[in-house]
Amino acid sequence: MRQVIERIGVSLLDFLLPAHCPVTGEPVEHSGGLSAEVWAGLQFIQDPKCIQCGLPFAFDTGAIEENSAQEVMKRCTQCLYQPPSFDRARARLIYNDTSRQLLLRFKHGDQLQLRRLFTPYISQSHADLACDYDFITAVPIHPYRLLKRRYNQAAILAQTLSVALGRKKLYTPELLKRVRHTKQQEGDRMARRKNVSKAFAVPDKYKAPVRDKAILIVDDVYTTGATVDSCARTLKRAGATRVDVLTLARVVRDM
Repeated sequence: MRQVIERIGVSLLDFLLPAHCPVTGEPVEHSGGLSAEVWAGLQFIQDPKCIQCGLPFAFDTGAIEENSAQEVMKRCTQCLYQPPSFDRARARLIYNDTSRQLLLRFKHGDQLQLRRLFTPYISQSHADLACDYDFITAVPIHPYRLLKRRYNQAAILAQTLSVALGRKKLYTPELLKRVRHTKQQEGDRMARRKNVSKAFAVPDKYKAPVRDKAILIVDDVYTTGATVDSCARTLKRAGATRVDVLTLARVVRDM
C-alpha cells in the first residue's frame, strides 16, 4: 500500500511540476527521466568481463566453467597480479562524460530524484552476483564531509536498492564507519590505496554480527577500486566470509 501511495504522489508531482532532463533541461515524461541525447550517450557494461572486478573485456575469452583450472583467463591482469579483497564487483555503466554529468548532479547537485533512474541499473548488476546477503551497506563518508555535502549519495543508492530488492531490513548504514578524514581520491591506484589505508573500521557493536556473513557494499563510482577494496579488507578482517561490491558506474581505461 505504501508503494502505491508513493507512486500516486510521484505521478501527481510530475503533473503539477513538469519534469526536465537533469543535463539538457529538455522536458521529459517523468522526474529523473533523460532526454534522447543523454540516453544515447550512456554506455552499458556487457559481457564478457572479468569475473572478479567486472572490468569489460574487448573480446570473449570463451565458455569456461568457474573454479576450473582455466578460470584464470576470466580475470583481468589487475585481479591476477594484485587480487582485491572483495570477492566480486559489478557496475552497470561505463563512466564517461554523460554518466559523469548525471552522477555529479546526483552527488553534488541535489538531484536526488535520479535514484529512480539509477535503481534499475544497479539492480540489474546485483542479479549478476547471484548471492544472498546478510547485510547491505554503503561506503561511508567522514562526518566533516557529510556536514558539507548534507547526504551520502552511496547510502541513498544502497537504501533504495535494498527497498527495490525487498530486503529493506538488510540495509545497515552504520556497518562501516570512516575513522580518518582523507583527501579527495586522486592519482593512480597506489596513491589512492595509500590515501584510504586504515580509513575505515567496523564499529564494536557490529564486530560479532559480521562474522561469517556475506556483505554487499554499494558506492556510486568504481575508479581504481582502492576505496571499496579498503572497505572489503576491513570487513574481511572483522570475520566476514564474502564481500561483494556494486557501483552504478566504473572507469574503463583500456578495453
